[in-house]
Amino acid sequence: MTAIGHTSKEASQGLWGVLRGFRSGGGLFLVRGVGVAAGAIGGIWVARALGPEKLGISTFVIGLLGLAAALTSLNQDYNFVRRGKNLPKNESLDGLVDEVFSLRFGLGLALASVACVACMIWRPDPVWYLPIAVGLVLVLIQCNDAGWILQLRNRMPRFFVGLSVQSLVTASLCLAFIRPDWPAGSDLVFALAGNALAFWLVWRWACGGPVRIRVSVTNFLSGVRLLRSGLWLALMGLGMYALSSAEILLIAALASVEELGIYRTAMQFINVINPFVPLFFFRLYPQLIELQQSDPFAVLGVQFAALGRVVMLGIPLIVAAFFLAPMAYPIVFGQIYAAAALPFSFLFAAKVVSVAVNIFMWGALARHMDKHVVILTLAAAVLCVGLNCVLIPRFGILSAALVSCFAQLILLAGNVAFMVLSNRRLRPIA
Repeated sequence: MTAIGHTSKEASQGLWGVLRGFRSGGGLFLVRGVGVAAGAIGGIWVARALGPEKLGISTFVIGLLGLAAALTSLNQDYNFVRRGKNLPKNESLDGLVDEVFSLRFGLGLALASVACVACMIWRPDPVWYLPIAVGLVLVLIQCNDAGWILQLRNRMPRFFVGLSVQSLVTASLCLAFIRPDWPAGSDLVFALAGNALAFWLVWRWACGGPVRIRVSVTNFLSGVRLLRSGLWLALMGLGMYALSSAEILLIAALASVEELGIYRTAMQFINVINPFVPLFFFRLYPQLIELQQSDPFAVLGVQFAALGRVVMLGIPLIVAAFFLAPMAYPIVFGQIYAAAALPFSFLFAAKVVSVAVNIFMWGALARHMDKHVVILTLAAAVLCVGLNCVLIPRFGILSAALVSCFAQLILLAGNVAFMVLSNRRLRPIA
């Protein structure tokens, strides 16, 4: 009887292990895939229904939202997670959450106020009223996601589920309601609905129930003090924004909102790829940290082996993108967006190169070369912005995609150089 009971228990544990594996692995991948697919379908419908000019206006506001997110988050999630893992005995996690929420809400409120003053001075055309109004509300929602708390509590799968719910809700509403006669910013209205639902869900999961947060000036000032230990992270976050999103604002300012609308379709195809990029070499960073401790000479070899796999897989995909995109764009988005095919191909190439950049950047971080990585990122960002300012007025959206690809190549060359030079200074472990 005992033997039978023990076997049943093992079987039930084995079944539960399989179910948990599905939930954390294949199930999560499936949920993310459904969300990405819904977002892609909704994005295609919005582009075809609204047209380049209306789409460009919404995209410009999205670019400003990205800047607001960079200025409110300041790339501090790693800093806050470290802080949460090593809290002094006289401090509680609830207190840290209050401080971080107050800090980011205060920064978001300040940015929204600045935006209101800027609009009063600018006095935009009525076509901008709806997207700007929705954007101001989105600033306050997006400035304070609870992803860092879920990461701290090892509940990150719920964060990705929240993102998928957001995509599903937004896409469903866009498909159901948006028509060609709808105004610019209609897509942002439904994005607000999806963001609000995801915001509520993720915060409930992060807090384990009802959300009770104390927002105060005292907590805001305490949050400001937390930034002292994450200044390099803040600089790196601003550099990454300049590298990945600043061209959105520059295209609208130096070219036109119509071209920005066309460029957005290239970005939408890249956004379909983005959620799956972390799945490549996601175990490599911990492995590099362990190798750095046990056999630092082996780190560079492992990195070049991973780079070889990126090249073998990535080059055929890049060639396929250049070959297929000119045929796919008129079919998927319509002939009016055909000019985005070549920019998409270069953005796709940049995305492949960015995987290789991470391989060598992780090695540099494992060797505690944080400042080197940040300085390289900032230098590449300044060069990227400068080139865009010079080239976009002459060559339009194609130059923005080319500059993005060029910036990733610089980051790759710089991080490889850091690793090779640091390897020469290594001493054998006794």
